[in-house]
Amino acid sequence: MRQPTILHLQLDGLCAAVAAKKHPHLAGRPFAVASRSSGGRVLDASQRAAELGVRRGEPIWQAQTHSADLVIVPVDPRGCEAMRAAAIQIMLRFTPQVTPRGIAGVHMDVTGSLRLFRGLPNLLQDLQQTLLGELDILPTIGVGPNPLVARIAATRAAPGAWAQIAAADLPEALDPLPVSYLWTVSAAQRQRLGQMGITTFGELRRVPSVLLRKEFGHTGELMFEAARGRDDTVIPVYEVADPELAVRHRLELPRPTRENCALRTAALSLAHEVGHSLRERNQSARRFVLAALLGNGKSVQRSRTLRDAVDMPDAIVALCRDMLNAMPLGARGAVRMTLAALDLRDAPAARQLSLFEEPALLNERLTEATDGVLGKIGHASIGPGTLEGVAARATA
Repeated sequence: MRQPTILHLQLDGLCAAVAAKKHPHLAGRPFAVASRSSGGRVLDASQRAAELGVRRGEPIWQAQTHSADLVIVPVDPRGCEAMRAAAIQIMLRFTPQVTPRGIAGVHMDVTGSLRLFRGLPNLLQDLQQTLLGELDILPTIGVGPNPLVARIAATRAAPGAWAQIAAADLPEALDPLPVSYLWTVSAAQRQRLGQMGITTFGELRRVPSVLLRKEFGHTGELMFEAARGRDDTVIPVYEVADPELAVRHRLELPRPTRENCALRTAALSLAHEVGHSLRERNQSARRFVLAALLGNGKSVQRSRTLRDAVDMPDAIVALCRDMLNAMPLGARGAVRMTLAALDLRDAPAARQLSLFEEPALLNERLTEATDGVLGKIGHASIGPGTLEGVAARATA
C-alpha cells in the first residue's frame, strides 16, 4: 500500500492580496490585516510589512513597533472567503481531495496525483506557480504522511517554500517540538501538561496512554497518537455546492469550544446570515443541516425537516438550538460551524412577527393582523382591551 502524501498549504498573503485590491493607495506601503475579533492580532501582512518583521499572529501593538509607517487594515471576511474559494478551484486541478482549514489553511491529499505530475517536486512547483500567477498568492507548503505532520512541516518551511517530514523520520523528528504544536489541545490542557513536566513531543511520547486517558479522557488518546506522528484524519473529496440548490454559511470559531453559550451565539449568527440570504433570494427552505467540525478533524451534523418552509431568523434559531442539543461533540470542541438551508422554495415563507424585525415593521404587521381579525370575526364580538391580544395570538 502506498504511503499517503498530504500537503498543508498556508496561503500567505491571501487576505493581504484582498486588501491590496480593495485599497489601491496601499501599493508599495507596509500594511497589516487585523481584526479586533481575533484579539487584536495580525491576520496577514503585505510583503513589504513582512520584510520589516511583521508576523501573522502577533499583537497589533507589537506589529507597529516594526515600522512607524505600518497601516492597519480591517479584514474583509467575504473578500478573503472569495479569494480562498478561487484558490481551492485551482487546487482541484491537482487533486479532488481538498479540505479547507481556517481562512488561510488547506489540506490536500495528492497521493494519487504524483505520477500524473511526474513526482512531488514538479507537482509542488506547478501548484505554487499557478497560485502565484493567477491569484498573486505564494503558499508555504508542508508535506507529510498525514494532516498533522504536514501542518507541522509547513511551520518549518521558509515563507513561500516547502518542507517535508517523511514517515521514516517519525516519531523522532517531532521529539524536540513543543506541545503547543498540538493546535487542537486547549490552553488549559497545555497548562496541565506543563504542570506534569511535559513540554515537548518527546516527553509526551514517554507518558503511558493509560495515564493520558485518565487525565484528559478521549483527548488523551489523541495526544498519545499525535506524539507518535499519527493522525487518521481523512481528506475527503471536496464537494462544490450548487448555490441554486442550497444556502450555506460557515463560521470559523476563534478556538475549539464546547461552551453552550458560545455555540448558541454562533448558531444565532448563522441563522441571521441564512435567513438574510433566503429573503434576498425571495426563497424559503424546509430542511436545515447544522454541522460542526471538531478539533480532531472529524465532523458531526444534525438535520431537521419541517412541514412548512420558513425563512425567518427566529424560527431558524430555534431549529439550530434543537440540533445543537442533539449534537454529540464529545471531548473535542468545535472549530467551525456550518448551517445549510435545503429543499428551497421559490416563494417566501408566510410571514410571522419576529423579535428581529424593526419596530416600525412590527407595528405595520400588527395593524395588518388586527384588520384581518376584524374582517373575520367582526367588531361586535371583540370586547374593549382584547383586540391587541387576539391579533398578537393570530400572528404568533
